[in-house]
Amino acid sequence: HETRYGASISYGKRLFYIKELTVNGGYRFEMVRLSKFDTRGSYSEEYTRQRGTHNVSRWLAGIDYDSRDSVFEPTRGAAAGLNFELAGRAAGSDKDFWRGFFTSQYLIPLFVDSQERNWSLGFRGEISYASAYGRGDGKGYENEVPYYERFHAGGVGSVRGYDSRGISPRDVHENAIGGEGLATASVEFFFPIWDRIIRGSMFYDIGSTWRYCDDPSYN
Repeated sequence: HETRYGASISYGKRLFYIKELTVNGGYRFEMVRLSKFDTRGSYSEEYTRQRGTHNVSRWLAGIDYDSRDSVFEPTRGAAAGLNFELAGRAAGSDKDFWRGFFTSQYLIPLFVDSQERNWSLGFRGEISYASAYGRGDGKGYENEVPYYERFHAGGVGSVRGYDSRGISPRDVHENAIGGEGLATASVEFFFPIWDRIIRGSMFYDIGSTWRYCDDPSYN
């Protein structure tokens, strides 16, 4: 069982006076607690050695572009973001690692029907990578990203049709242990259902995670 408590502060500013382009930075502190291990279950060292509370704090930085006509139900435009997290001793963290995220979305308006409702086609993708440095996940695990900071795919906003964290590298007991790399992509057709309030979609999602990016076969 994983529980998180924390707080964050962030700041964003328009770049070069271009309204679609912003640069941002911030700081986030979290207390991550792993507990309530089922004594009837089988757990690998990936789980058991991290029992307890961990302090994870990180610096945040990124750049984002967004020309979509709506944040919640866009029908046209594009969005892309390149964001980084750096956790380590300098930020007051128990662990040393960094993570990078590239996300993108592009929407093509197809036509407007007689009720002035939009039909559109959307594309979405994400590539994420994590790596340890310095102390990593602790003595003897300097090259390991902490279990609770690894990537999993599946669920809404990822690969639908799978449970949240349903796509993940697994240990010998079939426990999801997450990976250093993630890639997902989606194509989606949006159409109106009722007035301009409710719309539906047909979609195709694909994605995977990799325990070690230098060994893609371990997935």
